[in-house]
Amino acid sequence: MLFGYISKCPHEDMSCLVLQREKLMAYGVVPDRIFSDTRQKKRDNQIGLRNYLKALRAQSTLIVLTLDRLGDHTLDIVELGGVFCVARPV
Repeated sequence: MLFGYISKCPHEDMSCLVLQREKLMAYGVVPDRIFSDTRQKKRDNQIGLRNYLKALRAQSTLIVLTLDRLGDHTLDIVELGGVFCVARPV
């Protein structure tokens, strides 16, 4: 199942969300599976991303156009990566 995530940084206008949404739909993500955030400042709560994590299921694929949409700092993205890692028996 395909999911998408889009976000807007404080210095961007709303048209960036429209462009991101259109690109995700071109990849085959249906609109009701696109989660979004409009951050007003750095370190906003990213409720849309948290809602995606609640909807996450095995075999789900998240499409994000650029990694910086997932967090403001590398550490944020690395910590988030732990959510996607699944331990598998050797």
